[in-house]
Amino acid sequence: LTALGTGLSMLCMTAVKWLLFPTGVKPGRYPIYGWYYFRWWVVHQMLTMNFGRTVVFFTGTPLLNACLWLLGAKIGKGVLLEETYGLTTPDLVSIGDGCH
Repeated sequence: LTALGTGLSMLCMTAVKWLLFPTGVKPGRYPIYGWYYFRWWVVHQMLTMNFGRTVVFFTGTPLLNACLWLLGAKIGKGVLLEETYGLTTPDLVSIGDGCH
């Protein structure tokens, strides 16, 4: 049941993120009361509340790279990630090949 719940949680987070940002989050300055910031805030809150609990099962495995890739991060080949604390805007993350 835990594996099913983890998979469904990751699927829901990915779907919401891409529905709100079909082309991904772009770096820039946005008005705090604007639509762009509101959408970013919704995704940020969702990832803050759920992402850490969801990916704890994937830490140190290639599945973590896949989860981050689904959320928009650019992850190189041979990357091993042990921690994702505070990562709430994966679109702005780029990790080169072979990083550990």
